[in-house]
Amino acid sequence: AQLKHLMLDSTFLANYNIDINGNSGAGILTGTAVGGASVSGGQLDLAYQDVRYVDYDADLNADSQQVGCIRFQYTPNYSGVPAGHRACFSIMKANGDSTNLVTVYHSSSGNIHIIIFDQNNTAIIGNISLGGWSPVAGTQYEFELNFDITAGATRLFIDGVQFGATQTQTGIRSADIGVLRVGGY
Repeated sequence: AQLKHLMLDSTFLANYNIDINGNSGAGILTGTAVGGASVSGGQLDLAYQDVRYVDYDADLNADSQQVGCIRFQYTPNYSGVPAGHRACFSIMKANGDSTNLVTVYHSSSGNIHIIIFDQNNTAIIGNISLGGWSPVAGTQYEFELNFDITAGATRLFIDGVQFGATQTQTGIRSADIGVLRVGGY
C-alpha cells in the first residue's frame, strides 16, 4: 500500500520535477525565471550569490487575504548562517510594491523572519525575528507558514515543529495581490 498525498483546498503547487512552471493551481501556472533561476535535480536551483527567483501570477494561486497556509521544502546550500538574506517566498501586490506582503526569509544574522503588510503597505507583522536557525547544507527542511491576521494566530513550523512564538497581530490585507515569488536574495 502507498499513501497518497492530498492537498485539500490547495490553490497552487509547483514540484520542480521538470521545469519552473506550476503543476496545479487555480490560476495561471506559468513561471517567469529571473537571474538564471532554473530546475536542477528535481529542485528549483537558486544556490548562487546573486538574485534568482521565479515569479508567478498570484491571482487565484496565492491571493488569500486574511487566512492562508504556505508550505514549501527548502534545501540550503550553506550550513549555519547564510552570507546574505535568503528569501524563501514573497507574496505581494506587484514587483517593487510590498503592499499586502507576506514573506519568510533567513537573515544574515542567522534568524528566521516573517513580515506581513496590510492593504496600506503598513506592517501588521513587521520583520519579526522568530529566532536563530542553523541548517545543515544539503538537508531538506519543510516549512509551513499558517497566517490568520483576522484572529491573530500566525505560526511558522519547520519539519512539523512550531518555530518561534505565535504572532497575535491583526490587520486587513486587500485582494490586490498580484505576485507570488519563490526565492530571492
